[in-house]
Formats: sequence, C-alpha cells, structure tokens
Amino acid sequence: MIINRCDEHKMTSRARLKIFLFLIIFFLIMYTSVEICSWILIEYYLIPYNKIKIITASKINDGIANFTKGNFLYDFDPVLGWIMVPYSSKIYEDWSYHIDHNGARSNNSSKNMAYISTYGDSFTFCNQVCDDETWQYYLSDMTKTRVYNFGVSGYGTDQALLKIERQYGDSPTKIVILGILSENLGRNVNRYRAVYYMGRYGVDLWGSTKPMFFPAKDNEYVLLENPVKKPEDLYRLKNSDFVSQICEKYDYWYPYYNSIPKFKFPFFWALVKANFIKKSPPFVVLDYDTKVAVINKSGIETTKHIIRRFIDYSKEKQFIPIVLFFPTNQDLKTYYEFNIHNLSQLKDAIDFKDLIVIDIFDIFRETLIKKKINGEYLYMDGTHISPQGNHIIARAIYNALQENNLLN
Repeated sequence: MIINRCDEHKMTSRARLKIFLFLIIFFLIMYTSVEICSWILIEYYLIPYNKIKIITASKINDGIANFTKGNFLYDFDPVLGWIMVPYSSKIYEDWSYHIDHNGARSNNSSKNMAYISTYGDSFTFCNQVCDDETWQYYLSDMTKTRVYNFGVSGYGTDQALLKIERQYGDSPTKIVILGILSENLGRNVNRYRAVYYMGRYGVDLWGSTKPMFFPAKDNEYVLLENPVKKPEDLYRLKNSDFVSQICEKYDYWYPYYNSIPKFKFPFFWALVKANFIKKSPPFVVLDYDTKVAVINKSGIETTKHIIRRFIDYSKEKQFIPIVLFFPTNQDLKTYYEFNIHNLSQLKDAIDFKDLIVIDIFDIFRETLIKKKINGEYLYMDGTHISPQGNHIIARAIYNALQENNLLN
C-alpha cells in the first residue's frame, strides 16, 4: 500500500487535532472537578466551621431583603441609617422591650417630668434586659423623673449625636447623656456596617450604611451623609463598584474588606485568594510598658470631634452634656490581666471643660474590688450589661448629678 505525502500530512494533522481536543476536554474536566470540589469545600466545610474569611453574597442579599421588609429590630432611616420602630415590641426567651411613639424605649411612664434623655448604642438601649431593668429605669426611680432612652443597637457615636440633634427639639431635657462604648471608636470611622464587620472581625454580618464625620482639608471635619436615601436603593449594595464608590476613600476598614474574596465563580481562585487576605491591624494596641491602650489615631480624632460638636450643641440648646463611657467585658479582662484601661487614651484626649464625664470602667472596677465579685456578674453572657450592672450605672450617674448640684 502506497501512502503519498499529502495523505500522510492529513493523518498527522488529524492525530494532532485529536490530541489537542483530548487535552482541552481533559483540562475542562479537571478544571470543572477542581471548581466543584472548591465549591463543596467552601460551602460545606470552610464556611460552616469558620475556617475561611470570605464574603457570601447570600448573606448580604438576605440582610437587605429582611431589612427592607421590616424584619429587623429597627427600620430604615435616610439620615441615620436605621432607627427603632415606633410602637414596636419584641419578646425574647429571657427579655423583652417596647418602643413608644417617639422611638424611645418604654421607661417609667408614671413619671411625668422628663429631666434626662440618653442616646447611644445597645449599651444605652440596654440589650438583653427588660424595660424595668435598664439603667434609665433605675435612674428614673432615683431622680423621681422620667428618663428618655433613645439608644439604638449598632449605632456609632456619630449616629447617636445626629439623633440628638434631630430628636432634641421634640424631646427637650435639662440633661443629655451621650453613651460611648469602647468599640464605638471603630464604628465612628465606618460608613457601611458590613465593611466594618468583615474588615475587623471577619464576621459575615450584613448592616446598612450610615453617616460619618470625615477629616477634609486642614483636618476640618465634614459630615458625609448616609449614601443610601431610599430603602429600595439598598440593593445597590450588592454591587461591589457602588460599595467601592462610597467606602474606598472614606471607610477605614475598606482596604481589609476589599482584600477578602467573594464567594463566587471561579471558586478555586476565591480559595487561593483567601490565603492572601490583607490583615487589618489591631485598632487598639496594648502598650505593656506604659500601661496604655494606644487606639488608632483616626478613631481618637473622629470621636474627639463628635464630642466637641456635642458640647457646642449643648451650648446652643442650653442643656447639660454628659458623656458616659461604657466598658465591655473584654475591657475589664484586659485590665485585670495587663493593668491597662482601654479608654484611657480617649479620656486623656478629651477637653473636660464644659463637659461631665462618667467612666463606668472605673465604677465597675471599684465595685468588683469592694464586693469581691466576678466581672461576669456585671454582664449578660459576657456581652451586654446585666440588671445588676445597670443598677450600678444608674447609681453612679445619680451620684454625679448630686455632686454637680443638678438635682435641685
């Protein structure tokens, strides 16, 4: 049999084509297998067992959907980000709360004269205790007046201040208390709550956008309004370009959030990228030599500006401003382990002129020493403050009011 060169060339080309197609099919099969295995590994092992830091779109989508449907504890607000829902209530297994027509937590309605109003986050709202176990309720009994509780879970100090400026005209009081939790300093340099959670803690929790104060030229602060003005626009947060637009230049936590891979195709690349996440530096650095908690400068300066604005507003409206510092259970543990006060740097940076400051950290520390009790006594499951702790807070505020002749 004679095979000419033309036929031989055709056979060689066909063989090469077959090999090429085989390699393509083999590669596609292998790549598909790798992608499927990566997806299964992430979905059923790494995420459920917190083995990986990755952003899941489903959590964000579910959060937006629940928020727009009113399934959260609070409601959308175009200015503040979110507010407590008037006339709402919630009953949990071991605590409950009720919100009145003003959006304040129900508190001793038998007391007619409102002398004190309070603003802040969940430590002001008093999560995990009933309406008659809040420090505002106990303070109301001690002062024989009504104490407004305008705390809102998840608030930064910036939101709390803006709520004061909006609410005070409708609910004026002689004394206004601004509660500041040590963690608020991280929230005060954040614009989109999901960015803060993922950037700092690696916790895939959704949260709405919020206003924030940002240092412009010459270190003058400007108010950046809430970037989302309507509930239906919350769905824009699914778009990473929109998140970048509102956060990249302003949100302290965005660089760390942006380095976290998204749980989407290609899954293998997300798996690889997860090993090269940009680690966020500690917001609080414990200096064991000086016994000082060195807090990130942006958090200190921004919070100082908020407090300064609070004082200026008090002069304009002629009320007495009080700042109430709350410690977390971890703050107390840090003190007893390293003799370091996590809020000392912020306290040192504040001008106490025209301002009353009550540091609950010092009050709790003295209580623990005198009564020889464990710090867990003051907290519910190590998180929010217990009824016993709230009573101690109320007594500390009452004593401060007496010392400054504000109860006459």
